[in-house]
Amino acid sequence: MNTESRQPGVITDRRRWSAAARQVPQLLRSGLIGFGLVLGGCQSRTAATTSPTPPPTAAVAMAVDATTQSIPAGATPVQIALASTDLALGPERFAFAILTPSGNLIQYAAAKVTFLELDGDRAIPITTTVATYFPARLDSAGLYVARHSFTKAGPWGAQIEAALVDGREILPQRVRFTVQEAPKAVGIGASPPKTANRTVADEPNLARLSSDPMPDPDFYQLTVEDAAASGKPTVIVFATPGHCSSRICGPVLDEVKVIKAAVGGAVNFIHIDVYREFSPLVLDEAMDIWGLKTEPWVYLVGADGLVAERLEGSVTAAELGPLVNKLLKAPAP
Repeated sequence: MNTESRQPGVITDRRRWSAAARQVPQLLRSGLIGFGLVLGGCQSRTAATTSPTPPPTAAVAMAVDATTQSIPAGATPVQIALASTDLALGPERFAFAILTPSGNLIQYAAAKVTFLELDGDRAIPITTTVATYFPARLDSAGLYVARHSFTKAGPWGAQIEAALVDGREILPQRVRFTVQEAPKAVGIGASPPKTANRTVADEPNLARLSSDPMPDPDFYQLTVEDAAASGKPTVIVFATPGHCSSRICGPVLDEVKVIKAAVGGAVNFIHIDVYREFSPLVLDEAMDIWGLKTEPWVYLVGADGLVAERLEGSVTAAELGPLVNKLLKAPAP
């Protein structure tokens, strides 16, 4: 038994973090393809035979040690799967799933996250925030989302607590992850990189621009540069509906179409397919330009031409709508 000394508000039991990485293969075997982008199933594929390096921050945590924390009577054991693979300093979207031990998604729990700054064996609570559950068109792809602004690079942890819809509490879970000095992908506050995304002016045949079985022509009218300079907010979707191994690319693009129908021409919408060639698959250079290693991603660019939000993985109109409305209400640059 670990007998390290403990201070009020500081947790020092290192064993509570050790199970995370070892549990990833279990989730993959359980068939949770809705979280494939986190756990390796929705990596962007190339025509080459080698696969991209799996994202480093995928993590799952099992039940905590009862010797270090009071466990609620009758608490339900769960697993946590992180859906955010590129966390960095500044405001970030911290997305995760709560799963049963057998790998099924637990929906509509009342969840909260305590972010922990890790210092050696110490886990120092920084702040606690409510996590909102966003159900997805694909049932297994729903996510809990909490917002946090990270002020220090390095190792962090998150303690997740939740009450299920039937009133039972879960066993509190802790996951460990890394916050980078700067994101690998284009981050919030950055100018969109020069991107020669193809439009109908380059290729009138939408089937050559998109693997979406029902493409909206409006998503293929503007280059990223033209949209960023237009003085209007822009939503950019990186997704490959026809070739996404997690199956969430199509549903995410459909959710963005819901927002487009609601706001009309007040916002620019761009879809960039992950692949520029579909037979054989050839990765679009935009993925490298933006530093994207997974799909799908949704970026929001403000009227000022700067990235205002970035959302990885499952995204719904319920989550995206308020973010777009915020940009529409922002003062003109």
